[in-house]
Amino acid sequence: MRDKIKDSNYFKSYIDELNEIIDFNISSLNKGSIPEGRILWVKMNTFNYQLNKTIAMYSSGYSFDRVSEQLISTINGFFIEAWVANSTKVHLGADSYLDQYTIDPYGKMLRMLSIGLLLNINVDFFCNFSK
Repeated sequence: MRDKIKDSNYFKSYIDELNEIIDFNISSLNKGSIPEGRILWVKMNTFNYQLNKTIAMYSSGYSFDRVSEQLISTINGFFIEAWVANSTKVHLGADSYLDQYTIDPYGKMLRMLSIGLLLNINVDFFCNFSK
């Protein structure tokens, strides 16, 4: 275990909870049961849950291979849509957004790159995923 403050039961419970939320969101998106104005918001939140799951997996001591797979899956999922939307929109609630830049996406990018560096993910992956 890499995190010495929380025990394995905490991480198992947290990861299970994130899996339920991620699965529910993806299922709802696939069924088309999300109102049009909320689709982007659900995708942004799903990306955030996936990134939090990746961080929890690393912190709890999962193998580097499993965490690498999760990080790559997170980036290949809703990252592009969520990144562009989250870096240029401020959510005001309901279906209301402001066109403004925020610092939160920058921090998320640094986290993803840092975890990728820790896991020895090839730098070409990070250079080519948005093309």
